[in-house]
Amino acid sequence: MKKLILTSALIAISASATVIVDEIQASKSVYPDIMVTSFSVTKKSKTPNEILASFRNIHEHIQYEKTKAIKCEGGQHYITPEYSYDKGIRTQLGYSGSVSYRCEFKKIDAFNDIINFKLKTDEAISLNPINWEVSNTQNDKIQVELENEIYQKTFQKQQNLSNIFNKACIIKEINFVTNIDLQPMPRMMTSKMASSDMMESFEPTKDEQTITKKAYVAIECK
Repeated sequence: MKKLILTSALIAISASATVIVDEIQASKSVYPDIMVTSFSVTKKSKTPNEILASFRNIHEHIQYEKTKAIKCEGGQHYITPEYSYDKGIRTQLGYSGSVSYRCEFKKIDAFNDIINFKLKTDEAISLNPINWEVSNTQNDKIQVELENEIYQKTFQKQQNLSNIFNKACIIKEINFVTNIDLQPMPRMMTSKMASSDMMESFEPTKDEQTITKKAYVAIECK
């Protein structure tokens, strides 16, 4: 469903011309077409090489399981030393590392295959919730539709103003506003150091979302 909202216009009148500045907004309700989530794996070890070896195995598994049904990006990792302190004396216990990935997919089974790897006793996986989102491909298409709708409504407004003022009205400016709507994704972490095959990922409910685009237009009548 599409709708148009016209806010109160700002009208500037001079001896020779009338300039109307207004906001035009178009919206469309859509169902998201892709699921998105992220996960990370942490590991503790006596040496950095052991951590890197585990992360390399995880990365190879993810690359092997990637298909057209899922897209996973990431592999960024960090390794830091761990210490204990006793009476002011610092002792290095070993190292701790973490590697993370972000995945997009349409079928939950594809993601379950990605995280289906064995964890050792010194490893743990942290999963973020899975959310439905509008893909870039679908969003780009809708943005073009909404932009065209705003153009059409602007031309219609131009004609209406010409009749109201009984003058020749022209469109001076159309400035589109870029809206960035980021929804925070709360973290949901597993605390058990166990095999990832003990965890299950469930497909979330697909709720209808609204995409909105607006522009400020200036029409001059003289």
